Amino acid sequence: MRELDRDFRSLRSESILQELAQIFALYLRQYPEASIAFDRTRIDPSRAVEHSASYDLPDIGAEGETFAASVETAGT
Repeated sequence: MRELDRDFRSLRSESILQELAQIFALYLRQYPEASIAFDRTRIDPSRAVEHSASYDLPDIGAEGETFAASVETAGT
């Protein structure tokens, strides 16, 4: 049996680091101790986020407990 010859042309694009930053930006911002590298280059989420804002929402109550809530938006 022979291995398939895989040609991942999309991973050879000049913009691949930017594309990966856009895909993983929110995760990497939420978990700063995590890191992702491609071709020995660390993916920087700040490359994909030009501005962000956080908005407080009304507290959420469930079974006698109250939890703070907020939403964060990010964009380019």
